[in-house]
Amino acid sequence: MEHSQRIHAQGIATPEIVGVVFYKSGLFQRMDFLTIQVPDSMDLVAFLASNSATQQRQAALEAVRVLLAKCAAHGLLHKDLNARNILLANMDHATLAYLLDVEDVVWMPHLDVDGVEWWPHQVEHARAANHARLARSLHKRVRKGDLALTAQQLQALISELKSHA
Repeated sequence: MEHSQRIHAQGIATPEIVGVVFYKSGLFQRMDFLTIQVPDSMDLVAFLASNSATQQRQAALEAVRVLLAKCAAHGLLHKDLNARNILLANMDHATLAYLLDVEDVVWMPHLDVDGVEWWPHQVEHARAANHARLARSLHKRVRKGDLALTAQQLQALISELKSHA
């Protein structure tokens, strides 16, 4: 819940957590977060699998790029950033990307140089790591048949997500 609050404070969209459920699963105890439902939303896999119009696709990919750029700018590294952990929602004639499963995030350490926060290496590391993790997820979704993309289309999508982020 602390991660969610910090993410909200940094202006990164994530659904508000309203509860936690604990339950046994074999020898382990599991935990799931309950969040407020985001209306008119679907995860990135479902969106990419749909036959969306070019304008909708461009708006969705821009929303994902903005989300990834905000994460990098704040040094947020999502250890399980997969295409199902990005939720796309249409709000007020715009598309917004939400970050899900925020219990798997860490923040890169800041370097304090003469009283000024300076950390371009950490920002670049977070950016590259998040993009690499999302790219691995997209490759997996293609292999599983969730996304009907050729290798060339997949590479173009990954490049498109990296541009301007």
